[in-house]
Amino acid sequence: MKEKFKIMESEINWPLTYVALGLVWLTITIIIAVIVLLFYKLFDHGFNDFSSDRGHFFVILIAEAILISCCLFLIIHIIDAKNKYFKKIVVDAKGAHTYNYKKELIDNTLYSDLCKSDDPFLPDVSDNTSTQPSFTKSLRIFRKNKSNQIDTTFIDFNYSYYQFKNKPEL
Repeated sequence: MKEKFKIMESEINWPLTYVALGLVWLTITIIIAVIVLLFYKLFDHGFNDFSSDRGHFFVILIAEAILISCCLFLIIHIIDAKNKYFKKIVVDAKGAHTYNYKKELIDNTLYSDLCKSDDPFLPDVSDNTSTQPSFTKSLRIFRKNKSNQIDTTFIDFNYSYYQFKNKPEL
């Protein structure tokens, strides 16, 4: 009797994701507070007080511009993160399938496409665990491309904002 293949689906580690997003929003709030304090310093003292010390005035203006652009960049990046980085991996009897946040198939790795490595010192399928810059995991596989040549491909289990709980099982 043949054992049925268990379908596995990636699970997002929501507590870790919420902590990371909370830290980013806290950083945005702190940047906004610094921007408000710098504007308060400019307008409270008035522009005439800075007439004798123009270097200090321009440093505050440049700092304001940098902080405002940094804050806008973070806000846009965090709001747009779901569209870019949220992915789901499903492993079934046919292969590994990667879906985006709209549940559209973006990558399909079938077991029938896999082949042996050309290099005798590289295993046919191996996982790569790295500690730089953080704990990451990817799966190296070899498959034939359309021109019938063997390519090294990686299935990546690392998505910036959404960390998977079940990386080793996948």
